[in-house]
Amino acid sequence: MKPFPVIHPFPALLIATTCFVLCGQPAFGADTLSAVAAATGATYDSSKPGAHNPRYDQKGLWPEDVKQTAYYKEKWEPARLLVWISKKEGNLKPEDLNDLANWQEYPALAGVGYGDARAATAPPDKNTDVVFPDSPRNEYGRRTVIQAPLPSRHLTIGKHVWYDLWNRPPVVGNLWVDGTWQNPGMNIAGGKNSFVRFRGERFITKTLAVNKQAGASVEFLGSRIQCDDWLELNSGVMIAGPGCTLAMGNRHQNIIAPKGTLVLMSGATFKTHQEKAFAYDLDVFGKVWAGTPERPLTSDAVFSLNGKSKTKAIHPAGNPGDRSFRLQPTGAIAVSSADPAKARLVFKLDAASKHKLIDLKLAGTLSFDGVLFEDVELGGIQLRDADVRKTWKNVSFGERNAGKPDELVAYNAGSDLGRAHDEQKAAGEQLKEVKEAAEAAAKGKQAGSPETQPAAPAPK
Repeated sequence: MKPFPVIHPFPALLIATTCFVLCGQPAFGADTLSAVAAATGATYDSSKPGAHNPRYDQKGLWPEDVKQTAYYKEKWEPARLLVWISKKEGNLKPEDLNDLANWQEYPALAGVGYGDARAATAPPDKNTDVVFPDSPRNEYGRRTVIQAPLPSRHLTIGKHVWYDLWNRPPVVGNLWVDGTWQNPGMNIAGGKNSFVRFRGERFITKTLAVNKQAGASVEFLGSRIQCDDWLELNSGVMIAGPGCTLAMGNRHQNIIAPKGTLVLMSGATFKTHQEKAFAYDLDVFGKVWAGTPERPLTSDAVFSLNGKSKTKAIHPAGNPGDRSFRLQPTGAIAVSSADPAKARLVFKLDAASKHKLIDLKLAGTLSFDGVLFEDVELGGIQLRDADVRKTWKNVSFGERNAGKPDELVAYNAGSDLGRAHDEQKAAGEQLKEVKEAAEAAAKGKQAGSPETQPAAPAPK
């Protein structure tokens, strides 16, 4: 830890401080405090763990297999570090974040870390690492509330600091939250492996989109990451780290696109944050991995799913084709386990579900070696054909299923691709009809006979 330098106050500062003590009135405002801190060399401990300095060697901060993770192996170019030093309370506006007097800067030194603290030379930008240190609580329970766009690379949010913003710049670096992350529409992008580490008070995002470049990953670490509306894993790899619960949206369809991969590590859980009585808890066009060859499961990874009504009694969008989980023909699931008999991928009913059983449509490629099915309805494991099941190893069935294993499996998964494909097909047919109508109208116009021009079909 870098020692704090001995400070020799200027006479003016000494006089001001004396006035503060004797008169009981502030001698200077927040901006002056910031300027004095920069001028006198009062520093933030830049060796303290944060998004810019993960301190992977510090016990208790990271999983035991941290050295096998992609974010541990990632290399980042040196970047300047900006630390918030203002005493300003309440909601921070753009002018606050752009005011250089509110920041202290540490220049990046390649191979060394950071240089000595100095006055900020520029406001935060996308190539800057940013730290909001721990903030003392006020009578409202928090002091610093960030409600303005804050561009950054690595971002650290300290205790009692709230980040409360609908649309922020994409998260491309590491995100460390010891405070509260609330309500942003979150977009995780970039071409490097990164982490989102949450050990704070609350982590809730309205929507979550992962748009990492091919081969790049983001790993979530912490007890619970919540998304209220929906997840779009469009590209790259999204990892639920050991013991982490991804409580994703229950209001719209959660989707893994063809270029996306979801990985559940040991002890991780994927679920919806509340009961989802319609559509699918998760619709997979891409890949799902339970463990990886480098980091095999050492304990169960879980899909905690909701049963579905199959009618419109609960929700107008209810559909007889709704399933708890759907793997599209383009998708794949694979399990890597250190002990397939004890460390498994588990499909089970979520405790909050009003329905007693789940069902799965598994039309894609399955590499099952260490899987447990629990709470499954009759015919609730729908496979492409009987040959798929012949490839399974170490697949077991729990005691709460609706019947015997052979009664749980059906072979019609390829016959119904669900509402999303039906809508896409209907849209394609409508476009075809519109095109044909336009061509017929053009021919009729060329023939000079308005009566022969058909009307465009009504929207379906």
